[in-house]
Amino acid sequence: MFESVYYLALVVVLMLAFFGSLFVARNQLDGGGGSTGLSLFKTPSGKRLSVIEATRIDAKRRLVLIRRDDVEHLILIGGPVDLLIETGIVPQSPSTSASGSEGRTGLESGKPPEEEG
Repeated sequence: MFESVYYLALVVVLMLAFFGSLFVARNQLDGGGGSTGLSLFKTPSGKRLSVIEATRIDAKRRLVLIRRDDVEHLILIGGPVDLLIETGIVPQSPSTSASGSEGRTGLESGKPPEEEG
């Protein structure tokens, strides 16, 4: 009886060690381990998706500007429903943004969108 419990516990410990080492190896190989990752599982073109800016609207909601393939999208997240506010925003060139033009998000008033009942 005790021998079967011993072998069962041994198998469980070995399985945990095996899956733990797989998890660590996967994180190291796909670049998740910092700058020392080998990046074997990344796309050849590099990152396609990035968060440009995020602003907290209230305790739950955030307004997030993301960029994918040189096109920006404005998303309201964290509420009962995530909402795509604006899509297809072409990023401003450095010369345009240096001239002081703001409001590319389309929320010039600075007020959060109204919640629907």
